[in-house]
Amino acid sequence: MTLIWKTSLLAILLLLVFGGDAVAKTKKMTLRTAMFKKFVRARAVATGTTGETAMQLSVTNLGDDTLSITTESGLLFESPDSVRQPLVLMGEDVIVLNACEERSVLIPAFCGNAPKYGPLKGMEYKYVRQLDTALVSILKYAKKSNISKALVQNLVWMFTNKHPLRSVYDPSQPQQSEEFIAYLSKKLKMEVPKYYINYQLNTSGRAPMVRQGEARILTSMSWRHDQGYRNVYVSVYRADGTKYKSVESDLVTDSKGTAVVVELATVRDPAGTYKVRLHDDANNILQEKVVTIGPELHWQ
Repeated sequence: MTLIWKTSLLAILLLLVFGGDAVAKTKKMTLRTAMFKKFVRARAVATGTTGETAMQLSVTNLGDDTLSITTESGLLFESPDSVRQPLVLMGEDVIVLNACEERSVLIPAFCGNAPKYGPLKGMEYKYVRQLDTALVSILKYAKKSNISKALVQNLVWMFTNKHPLRSVYDPSQPQQSEEFIAYLSKKLKMEVPKYYINYQLNTSGRAPMVRQGEARILTSMSWRHDQGYRNVYVSVYRADGTKYKSVESDLVTDSKGTAVVVELATVRDPAGTYKVRLHDDANNILQEKVVTIGPELHWQ
């Protein structure tokens, strides 16, 4: 057996055993590591929105190896304009780069400072740091569980602006909202709220993202058919016991029972404490939830 033939056979065996790894290997690393070790050059540009395609990330491979780059959750990128929102990456996106290749991808990112203006399209952002480990963990869960982007945005402001847990609510996804809040409550060891807040947003880019003092307060009540309720009503009472209003619409009935979402709003309902009640003809209280329109509805 000649030396050349032996060498060729060895090469074939290596390819069979290692799947080509002996010849070429893809290096896997996080975006932060790749930037720190100067394996890549990265450029982050805002698209002028928040959520699924909020950031265009361009990454250039500066070496000769194939790289598989994973973006970490909770990476904070700041705008050069101090009035503009910073952006927080959802994370867990994978970008594969061949040697010396540049690739641009649109990735999910969320505004990170409620009182500031929305991101400006085309503005370049600079990486600063990674945020709280609890937020990082929850963002990974949200990505895996396909949580509503509106819920994720409210989650980020809960960490960056100390918004209350009850603000992590998306009226278009009530069931997912309640399930996500239950998850957050358990993970963060916080009490499950009895009502929810939905902040009103300004996405024009010419004003703070969260409108000062403009919020909806939402509380739900439900009852099953087998509970035997007859001639029941939903009403809202003031703290002194006087009736504020009746809720006669938005009742949804299916085979299991009836549910209703009661809404109050800071722009039309005075500040104070309200009691939302399910009651019968004789005013016997079957369910009651207390909600407050107060200082916590203003962003920080």
